[in-house]
Amino acid sequence: MTARHATTAQTMPALMATINELRALNQPLVEALQRIHGDMETARSGGDEWAMEWFGDMWSSLPLAVRAAGGDEDAANELADLTRATEGAACSTPNPCEDGELCDRHEREQAHTDEEHALCGPECAGAGA
Repeated sequence: MTARHATTAQTMPALMATINELRALNQPLVEALQRIHGDMETARSGGDEWAMEWFGDMWSSLPLAVRAAGGDEDAANELADLTRATEGAACSTPNPCEDGELCDRHEREQAHTDEEHALCGPECAGAGA
């Protein structure tokens, strides 16, 4: 039997091992994000306005999924709502961001609209095409 004709019984353990390795690689990042989020909450509860402003600016510049992974419940809820709203749907119509330029998300959505799926994620039916 060639590797090309591997059975599910042969490939599943390898896939699970890869998933576990990727999770292990992400864990230090997740722990760092959780620490930053915890420090941000400590500054907020202690009334440190400078730290709150700095942490708020820095934290809000992170992608939604990163903030959710770091323990931000509001971001996790927003991400869940966004995921539910877009399940099975094509990308939304892009809108210019605050500065008039397209951000990464809107640029990806515009490329999807233009049938250029290289930037799309695995949820896009055209990404593998």
